[in-house]
Amino acid sequence: MGLVALVNTHSTVDKVRNFLTEEFTHLVVKAGYSMVQVQSPNMSGLIKAATTSNNVERGMIDHMDAQRIVPEVVGAIYRCPEPYSKILKLVYLQQLPEKLVLDQLPYERAQYYRLKFKSLLWFADSYERITDFHVYS
Repeated sequence: MGLVALVNTHSTVDKVRNFLTEEFTHLVVKAGYSMVQVQSPNMSGLIKAATTSNNVERGMIDHMDAQRIVPEVVGAIYRCPEPYSKILKLVYLQQLPEKLVLDQLPYERAQYYRLKFKSLLWFADSYERITDFHVYS
């Protein structure tokens, strides 16, 4: 039995979804970017020169970390194969409502939700070298 079989897919998807819906938007703001900049496929536009930042409360991601993390998240989304990267871009970068995402994709609702679930697993794999979101059984 391989390592993939040890991954708790539902818990992993929950962890990734929480990161992309809750934490990522805060990181974008903290890094000094806008969601419009993040939507651009031109990653070089996101990488800014390092600046000095004040010490922040213990346990919080500081400005420098956010500037490093945001381009990594966007890159991980773009590294996922189609149709998974397209779903991730529409839902988490463009932040379109579910109905508009469904209108832009050639899938029935049930198939879309299966693909969205898989897209979050693909993101976990793509982002693993930075942070491992996988939950192991």
